[in-house]
Amino acid sequence: MKTIILFDLKSYCKNWRFLLLVVTLITFGIFGGSNARFTLSENLAYNSPYQIAFITAFLSLTSIFFATLFSAQLALKEIDFNLNLIYFSLPISKKQFLWSRFTSIFVLSFGFTLLLTISFFIGREFASIGMKSADINFFFYLYPVVTFAIMNTFLVVAITTFVGWFTKSKLFIYVSGLLLYVFYMVSLLFSSSPFMANQLPQSKQAQLISAIFDPFGLSAFFYQTSHLTIDNRNNELITVSGILLANRIGIILISVLLL
Repeated sequence: MKTIILFDLKSYCKNWRFLLLVVTLITFGIFGGSNARFTLSENLAYNSPYQIAFITAFLSLTSIFFATLFSAQLALKEIDFNLNLIYFSLPISKKQFLWSRFTSIFVLSFGFTLLLTISFFIGREFASIGMKSADINFFFYLYPVVTFAIMNTFLVVAITTFVGWFTKSKLFIYVSGLLLYVFYMVSLLFSSSPFMANQLPQSKQAQLISAIFDPFGLSAFFYQTSHLTIDNRNNELITVSGILLANRIGIILISVLLL
């Protein structure tokens, strides 16, 4: 398994187009972070735990693009190059091969999502002169990365690889990524999620339904933190508990079931 994973990763690292894409992503992230403005609340510090968690959850949606791209390139790579008969004649089981390939796609997809997130926060630091700030804590950044970026990437990669290996069609992988994004945006809109409705009043029942079924956890995040005061949002780590914890566990179970 290790050999296959390293082979997949090295094949990208030796490609100048891939390195150019990495530089472009870093530049775009820094530029976006230095120019983007989030107005969740006027009294929130720009680097408060609440702001950091929300931005990380929001940027985790880019995993849809990255996972779709890398799944389309790697999930059916042997079939695309007519090497599947030779490759599968080697002393490696199908289970080992699939897990290795899934790991490669996940590492690349999460790596790009994480790189964009880090670049975005670096850009925010450049543009934060004169803004209200909170004490910097490494866990303010690490916790939402684990809660949203890793889990959401895991879900998307599970979906795209499942579609690819089930249909054996690169086109269906692209379509699944597009439909996942469209379906998510439409579901947020019709559920009156605070993310789409600019935090307009929403019934408790609608909030609960959105929080439970939101695959990327944004609605669950708003639901879980709706009672927090400004001081809490500025100084306390946003922990995973209650409906947000149930949402994250549900996403992991669905992802494992697909795999």
